[in-house]
Amino acid sequence: MRNLWRRRLRVARSLGLTLLAAMLLLGPGCWGSEKTGPPVPAAGNNTKDRRPAPPMDGADSSRVNTPSNGATNAGGNASPAGGAGSVDHPSGGQTDPAVSVARFRHHAEQIDSPELAARDEAIEAINRLAKENRRQLLTWLAHDDPVVRRGAAFGLLKGLDPSEDSEVDAFLTALRDEDAQVRRVALQAVNQLDDAVVANRLAALTPALTSGGATATAKAAIARRLARLGPAAEAAIPPLKEAAATSPDRNVRAASIAALHRILADPREAVTVFAELLASEPDAGLKRVLVDRIAGRGEAGAAAVPQMTEALKTPDAEVQMAAVIALARLGAAARPALEEIDRLAGGDAASERVQAAATEAAEIIRGE
Repeated sequence: MRNLWRRRLRVARSLGLTLLAAMLLLGPGCWGSEKTGPPVPAAGNNTKDRRPAPPMDGADSSRVNTPSNGATNAGGNASPAGGAGSVDHPSGGQTDPAVSVARFRHHAEQIDSPELAARDEAIEAINRLAKENRRQLLTWLAHDDPVVRRGAAFGLLKGLDPSEDSEVDAFLTALRDEDAQVRRVALQAVNQLDDAVVANRLAALTPALTSGGATATAKAAIARRLARLGPAAEAAIPPLKEAAATSPDRNVRAASIAALHRILADPREAVTVFAELLASEPDAGLKRVLVDRIAGRGEAGAAAVPQMTEALKTPDAEVQMAAVIALARLGAAARPALEEIDRLAGGDAASERVQAAATEAAEIIRGE
């Protein structure tokens, strides 16, 4: 009995191996299992059975966007290429505005990323857009989102063309942007412009000097940029005077005074401006600067003797010394200041050095 079962087992094994080999040679089509699907139709002209699969969410397939010459809006209606609501994409096609802005905003955020790869990728993407579609960046420079504006300013700065009025004017407007980074890039742009271009844009540049939308740093930088123009920035004198007289920030006043010194060519006009500022300037250091500016205009400084006489009353040795020297240079024209100078020479000076200088000045003014 045992031998019989052993022979049957050997036969079964042999048949099983033979059947398995046949199945492997003939392929899955011969198996006849339930997992075998229907035959795949060959590609041809008959498209009846090649219907699009229904949307995974069960939505109407007629609402699915398909590539075409126009974009599909939220209502499922196609808009013509380049029509309202479409945004040019760097690749030359059209894309949904919200998607485009979102993608650009992501790149703008990565400009300052600590990750070098992310930063390089963002800069490359923005620079590519700056080459292919600067008009779009100009639009985004006025976007409501400050991050978008930063990215637009960054992109436009590279390759800035001074002959493009729209770009120059956009950066001049950005000087008053509420975002500090946008203003910083705008200042870089203005500093890149040739003097002739800046001189032709004074009407757009100077309002930032007294605008509430510009920071003190921006105002001081603008004043320094105007100073580089010299007399060519004559139209900027009124706003510079206002900034020098009314700004609560010392740096703005200092930069404005320096710009006025470079721009004012007429000695008499310069003395008039500096005398007015001297009378109202609260800072001792800037008072001394103003006295020096008046003294540097020669005989025209005689018109400022009353203001320099008042400066002698300032309890600051440097201011007193500057005023004493300036009045001594005027000689007899400074006689109205003798009473105050004598007071300092009599021992009421802020320092012994000032006292000695006042004594000598009194002799010069009297012609002794």
